[in-house]
Amino acid sequence: KYYETENPTGQTISLRLMNSNQVFTIEGVFKDFPEQSHFHANFLTSMEFFRIIEGGQMFTNWGANSVHTYVLLKQPGMMNAMLERIPGFIKEYVPENTARDLRYDLQPLNRIHLYSKEITADIEPQGSITRVIIFASIAILVLVIAVANFVLLSLALSYQRIKEFGIRKIVGARQRELVSLVSAEFVIVFVLAVQIALMLVELGIPLFESRMNFMVYQGVFANFGILALFLVVVFILGYLASLYITFNVFHIRPIDALKNKFLVQNRWIPTRGALVVFQFSIMSGLLICLLVMQKQLWLLRNKDLGFRKEQLVTVNIPYNSGNKYQVLRDELRKIPGVLNASGAAYIPPGNQWWITNLKNPDTGEEFEVEEINGDYDLVETLGIQMQEGRSFSSDFGSDSIAILINETGLR
Repeated sequence: KYYETENPTGQTISLRLMNSNQVFTIEGVFKDFPEQSHFHANFLTSMEFFRIIEGGQMFTNWGANSVHTYVLLKQPGMMNAMLERIPGFIKEYVPENTARDLRYDLQPLNRIHLYSKEITADIEPQGSITRVIIFASIAILVLVIAVANFVLLSLALSYQRIKEFGIRKIVGARQRELVSLVSAEFVIVFVLAVQIALMLVELGIPLFESRMNFMVYQGVFANFGILALFLVVVFILGYLASLYITFNVFHIRPIDALKNKFLVQNRWIPTRGALVVFQFSIMSGLLICLLVMQKQLWLLRNKDLGFRKEQLVTVNIPYNSGNKYQVLRDELRKIPGVLNASGAAYIPPGNQWWITNLKNPDTGEEFEVEEINGDYDLVETLGIQMQEGRSFSSDFGSDSIAILINETGLR
């Protein structure tokens, strides 16, 4: 992209990092990270570069969470031994006032995509096994409903051929032959349906990506193992459905079949009524869950968050441009239509990693609270309602030791 056919090793490149242009020398080229990697990087810089930029504070502050440490173990079982030694390590090296709130966790890298909810400030957002279980459960229930519906429709079609089955039994057709006949027909239907479904899924991936803002890196036909497993499941479901239909039809006496009397008396075979009740029970459960989720989403969109979110715009500024922040704030206030402008290190409902401990001077009880560092006029800009006292103001000096707490903090 930058050097085309030239050898980039030894060449210099200018990158804008930390709100300034930095010139680097390319010492090597690494292979692109695979799609399933824990994180992806376009380039790697040395830790010494950040030591110079940050002035070494990141490497001496025990409470800093900007650096992820990767440990290569000789054996997987050594992780438990390391966890046992971490409290002693903290006690020996970390200052007492910091060690009280400090905790280190080890996360196996091969489980980080779905089991890393305890990691704060992760490099890239990860998934959740809970979501996978929820969506997989919904998919299985929908599949059960579809199979039950298919069986009921197929059973109704089979009853239209009941005289044919009765004549076959009269002329000596055995149950195995009827099973083979019905199974072949319905497995063919299943296979055709699977082909149509796979094509629809493959065609629907672009729409899914654009609507859900989610990237599908591999299509349906990219993983042969999963596709083969899916086809096997389809074949088994088709065969079991045909068995159920055949057993229902086979237990009808030939004389009743010729008279169109469908009296099936077998306590081991679920009746059509039982299948209908089972199908609608699952459907009702899914609809109830859908309504509950819809209500929760409505609550998230419309609940009073404690500040005015309408007509509020946030602007992320570079990390080390704090000395230019006041200029930006003052210029924004001059724009026609801008009522006010202020700044904060964090605006909800984004990720918050600044946790502070407050201590009740009367009882000695400690509480963990989320901390937001805000500028003057932040309360007025966000439209936060003050129940008592005042907001930050330059009329009272720097207000460096003043804090605002919410109503929950008073209880």
